[in-house]
Amino acid sequence: MTVEATDLAVLVEEIVELHRELSAEISQPTRRDVETHARSAVSASPAPWNDEAAGWVLTVEAGARDHEQMLTRIAFNGPSIRATTTAGSLLALRHLPWLIGHVQDAHPARKAARHAANDLAAWARQGRILLDQAKPGDEPWTNAPGSLTCPHCDKPLYLPPGALNQTRPSIYCVSCRDDNGRRIEFDNLTWLGVLNQRDTPNDAA
Repeated sequence: MTVEATDLAVLVEEIVELHRELSAEISQPTRRDVETHARSAVSASPAPWNDEAAGWVLTVEAGARDHEQMLTRIAFNGPSIRATTTAGSLLALRHLPWLIGHVQDAHPARKAARHAANDLAAWARQGRILLDQAKPGDEPWTNAPGSLTCPHCDKPLYLPPGALNQTRPSIYCVSCRDDNGRRIEFDNLTWLGVLNQRDTPNDAA
């Protein structure tokens, strides 16, 4: 087993644990569900259901089976027959590290192995975020307020992960680089000044 396959096996075990925790969360409504029900005139209690947790669990289970089927077809020119149950899906998930490594070695031109590995990383990241267990770098970059764009390339500017917890966050262009190879940064006063100028009506002529 290659080092990468070993890393993927560790990642899969993390996903299995996230799956266990988020499966337990499905029976608990999200805060958004509770708030929506509180505004409703219907007197019946809302059915306990966490859409975000359920969506993640279903995505992982279906995705694991799909990737196993595709990689098995590439590796052995044959079908993968796996029950569409949670148990079957977790077996498919645990089979992926070996299949990914085998397809990468035997069929390096095929992209299916890389797609499967990328999905494993994404599922782990999304699961951690849903459980408030995010690691540094897990949170996505978000569009800057007011749809601000870079004056150099005219592409959207972004707030980095964790910026909403900062008092005066900077925004960045993810395409442009300065002379030192770093992302172009616009400090808080600069981009707030642009927004404020937009909101200020022009003096009447």
